[in-house]
Amino acid sequence: MNKTTRLSLCLPERCEPRTCRRSCRCGRRRREIIAIPPETSSMSPCHDLVRFVDGELDTEHAEAFRDHLQTCDACRTGLVEAVQLSAQLSTLEPPRRRETAVPLPSLGLAEPGSRRGGHAAMPRRHRMSLWGAGVVAIAAAAVAVAMFRPWPPARSPVASGEGAAPVPAFAAVTTRPYEIRFAYAGAAVHRPAREVARGTAATAAPTASVADRIPYATLSALQTRGDLHGEAIARAWNGESLGEVVQQLSSLAATPAIRSDRAALELLTASNDNVEPVLAALEALRDGPEEAVARAARWNYALLLARLDLPLSAAQAFRAIAGEREPGWSGEAAARAAPLAERGHDFEATWQRAYRAGQALALRGELVPGDLIRQRPGVLRASFYNAVRAAPSRERVLALAPMAAELDQLATQPHALNDYVQRVARLDFRQRAPLARAYADLLQGKPLARALTQETSSRDITDIVMGAMIEREIVADHRAWFRAASAQAGDPWFQVVLARVEADTAMQTGRWLDAEAILRKAESLCTPDLAYQCLTIERQLGVLYTELHRVHEALTVLQSAVRVARTAGEWGRYRSLLWRLADAERFHSATATTRAYAGELLLMGNDCQNVGQAYDTLAGAALIDADGPAARRYLTQALACEPADLHIANHLADIARLDPQPGDLAQLQAMLARVRGSGKLTAAERVLATEIEGRLVVEGNRAAGTALLREAIAEADQLPGEVIANKARANAYAVLTFAAARAGAFGEALRLVAEDLGLPPGACTVAMAAEDERAAVVVRGPGEGEHGEYVARRSPGDGALAVSEALARRLTGCPRVRVLAPAALQGQPRVLPGELAWSYVTGVRDRVAPVGAPGEPRPLVVANVAPPAYLHLPPLAIQPVASGTATTLSGPEATPARVLAAMADATEIQFHSHALMDVGVSDASHLVLSPDTDGHYALTTEAIRKIALRGHPIVLLAACHAAQGARYLHEPWSLPDAFLAVGARAVFAAATAIPDVESSKFFADVLARVRNGADPATALRDARLSADWRTSRWVNDAIVFE
Repeated sequence: MNKTTRLSLCLPERCEPRTCRRSCRCGRRRREIIAIPPETSSMSPCHDLVRFVDGELDTEHAEAFRDHLQTCDACRTGLVEAVQLSAQLSTLEPPRRRETAVPLPSLGLAEPGSRRGGHAAMPRRHRMSLWGAGVVAIAAAAVAVAMFRPWPPARSPVASGEGAAPVPAFAAVTTRPYEIRFAYAGAAVHRPAREVARGTAATAAPTASVADRIPYATLSALQTRGDLHGEAIARAWNGESLGEVVQQLSSLAATPAIRSDRAALELLTASNDNVEPVLAALEALRDGPEEAVARAARWNYALLLARLDLPLSAAQAFRAIAGEREPGWSGEAAARAAPLAERGHDFEATWQRAYRAGQALALRGELVPGDLIRQRPGVLRASFYNAVRAAPSRERVLALAPMAAELDQLATQPHALNDYVQRVARLDFRQRAPLARAYADLLQGKPLARALTQETSSRDITDIVMGAMIEREIVADHRAWFRAASAQAGDPWFQVVLARVEADTAMQTGRWLDAEAILRKAESLCTPDLAYQCLTIERQLGVLYTELHRVHEALTVLQSAVRVARTAGEWGRYRSLLWRLADAERFHSATATTRAYAGELLLMGNDCQNVGQAYDTLAGAALIDADGPAARRYLTQALACEPADLHIANHLADIARLDPQPGDLAQLQAMLARVRGSGKLTAAERVLATEIEGRLVVEGNRAAGTALLREAIAEADQLPGEVIANKARANAYAVLTFAAARAGAFGEALRLVAEDLGLPPGACTVAMAAEDERAAVVVRGPGEGEHGEYVARRSPGDGALAVSEALARRLTGCPRVRVLAPAALQGQPRVLPGELAWSYVTGVRDRVAPVGAPGEPRPLVVANVAPPAYLHLPPLAIQPVASGTATTLSGPEATPARVLAAMADATEIQFHSHALMDVGVSDASHLVLSPDTDGHYALTTEAIRKIALRGHPIVLLAACHAAQGARYLHEPWSLPDAFLAVGARAVFAAATAIPDVESSKFFADVLARVRNGADPATALRDARLSADWRTSRWVNDAIVFE
């Protein structure tokens, strides 16, 4: 079999106690260094390369291999690579000293007092130090001796002795490996990029010539000087693993330059579905005081805008760079800006041309050129229907036959539109013509003729009446008639229209799941030729999922729809979808991504409606960042273009708190009076209106505000399952808690948090609340009385909320502490000192409570899964401890479907796997299992919530970040909460990264204590304080939910 063999070099792996499972398994790793051609793989001398480098060949074989080097290009290249990797050993902590002496590699170098071809034996750790300091000189001499030719002058080693002048690391290279720009000083000079497709997420550098690689001598010199930033950039320049380089940069002090270069490399590897961290980092750096860093950040930000397919914004950013007149970079920026701007403008211009041609077709019968029909068939198909309806004569209808044939060629239903033309041409125009002219008037904005809204049984005018109902958006009032008419027409175009209307009606009445079912069924009708209509279905699904807080589904739907709209050339639909996507990203707290999308929208046209929507979205993003003044500026611009509604009022209430100005309350109350007076609010929206008013009133009049907020809570409790009402309820409790804590009424604040969760306050309790810029913490110890702290101004850099030392001392004497917190705060580690037994108590609302004692033990263990190879997850070196009666799912059998089925009756469930956070899969972290037959490998919060855990198990999630959930204020959304919601008694989970071997042993200790009768919080505390685990810091990041 023709197969390439790869030789590997073993490297001892760093394994810090808290290293994530995804990047570390405490053992050894192997680095591929050379590919051996298939014809030389079997028993080839090339197989001796690694042992030659490691000094493991005897003298005879070493001499033979040196002879082989003279004729083998692959091995000569591999020798250099192997020496480089060995040099990296000097940056790692040495392994424990071995008693057995290991010789240095016999590279043909003579040591004083030794024979050619050998070194005096020395311990391996000393050998590592020698390789770290003198590796380049050894490599150069080795190649010179083995191949009998000198090392090229450009690669002469950098002197590492004291006082040696440093050699500029990037002086000789003539191209840069990627499109990105580095902030590191030596790499910041402009060089043309090697051939990389623009807008792709390259993970390996394009092949470079020898002259464009950083010499290994220079890498060694950078290490010797301690310039680890420069070494990391040089490694990236030479095409090493970007993930490893990013990890190296992450381990260094986070200077602006290092943060910029880390973001630049992450730009190359991040998927377009999750660029928020990179966008946010570059956004923060692009206007910083360090010029080199700011320029690199602005360049990379522009690149990322282009990769996100935001051509107008990217062009604008590159034009600004071009205006800086920096040698090289300005010229390249100008060259990049031009095609981006052209692409963005052409997208709109072609669509506008088609739209105007469609208007002329419908109103005056002017035929559309065939090339334009083929370019923009969607919007022109909509105009085609209007043209047939508005045609006053048989001749005008038949003139549309060529266009029908052109559109039919692009459709999945051949002849459908031509058949429509021929059918209409045979109708009685004595009856049809008056309504056709009335329809043409309607298209020009004239009053709607009564005859156009009357349900009719006459086939002569049915299509005209259907069109009038669509134009005036009154299909919902005639659904039964329209359903029969669209069935008679047999055209899926109108079935999609009906589905959109029926789903909208269901959403307006709170029947969200009915609406989802209607829209998903309508998707089955969608084909490329129906994209114009079907994109409205996707937009509606995005809105529905956003309202239901199913944000990852909203993002998935909208991101896909935006791509389809762009590909189909549907500029109008694209603009609408991009705004919805921006709003979904805002809802997801991805504020940098929101600003990127909204910025593109502002460049796409100056019509007031779309501009107002963009500014409204920007205001919401500013509020998430607690930037009241910016939010006020954006909201003022939004109000200039769109009428105030409940959404705007919601913004104003928060702005008035963050940036209070005279007249805010009066403006808000007047706004709410208009909205309430419209009669269009649903019951849930009326609850939200009351909460919005109370939220601002309580800032100046606590008693009046409290009354309004209590009213909102009472009304929300009458609407179980209503997402909007639930959000209003959660907001009301949070505002009441802050108001009480600000007034020093800490006992009331604790009772409010407990009431929200449906729990009694009780002794030995901690209550926490945090939102935007404010926070409150209250404790009640074993005795009477509450103590607390209120923080009026928190910044994003303040970190997770925790109980202060002073408050924690109030809990002395508590055998066990319950931590009560709203959804967004559940899952934070180290809330209390490790000496206390504590757990998150998540409440009893909307969940299955365990009843009675556990039955016969039925443990389930999920371990040693086989994740998809493309995730690049290392295997976990674990041997879970379980009883002999345990059901074990491992390897290919550990699929989501099988695990879900096996969990139903288990009394103890252990997961030993990786966990990942990916909003494209779930809003919370998900467990990585073996793929099902359909390729699905993720066990998500959403999937768990669909089953029932009849055995009411204790659940162990021994996986990195398994406790991490979505930061929703009104509803917990995490793996632990999902298990509790469907019947689990308690869930142990890791809030951060954990080591695989240690964690398995630690959690086995914890579970053994639980089986022996300890309550979960006490078992966890006792295990982490035991002699075996007292010195392991990561055990404080293990938490329990009950």
